[in-house]
Amino acid sequence: MIKSISVKQIATFDNDGTIIDNLKKVNFIYGANGCGKTTLSNYLHDIEETKFEHCSLDWESEPIKTLVYNKEFRIFCPSYLLTAFCCFLFYFSCI
Repeated sequence: MIKSISVKQIATFDNDGTIIDNLKKVNFIYGANGCGKTTLSNYLHDIEETKFEHCSLDWESEPIKTLVYNKEFRIFCPSYLLTAFCCFLFYFSCI
């Protein structure tokens, strides 16, 4: 599980950036247009991308694959995976 996320010096995040902590197993990120939601989700999707060199993740345990559902996921994900992912989310929202 991700313990905290530090994002800075990218898109809307300045040199001080921000730290997001107190995370849970499943987290929903929402906010106004231009506040950094897509930047954050793109970082979580591909933490190795060089443009995110000033960002970091602190894991509570061993790193695992992080699933991100954003516009890019809908564009590049085959429809059968999208259906399975939505069913998965619905299942856990009903528990």
